[in-house]
Amino acid sequence: MATTPTSSTTGVGNRPKEMKHPLVKPLAVVRDLVKKCTGRLILGPFMGSGTTGFACALEGREFIGLEHNPEYFKLARSRIKVMGAA
Repeated sequence: MATTPTSSTTGVGNRPKEMKHPLVKPLAVVRDLVKKCTGRLILGPFMGSGTTGFACALEGREFIGLEHNPEYFKLARSRIKVMGAA
């Protein structure tokens, strides 16, 4: 059985094993929403695992993310940092 490669920092491919966030949104869906926003700056008041920030980095948008949980914040920051945006 073939498996899709995954990355613990980018969320590429299947959902990373250590990503324990209960509501991980598909990157393609969030990226499409970011493209539809008219402003350059996107605010993510509940950053979670950082999918919105990652999508913003891919689309060349600025992102401000807020997250109460330090573990989710650290995860989101590492994902966004891969894109050189954190």
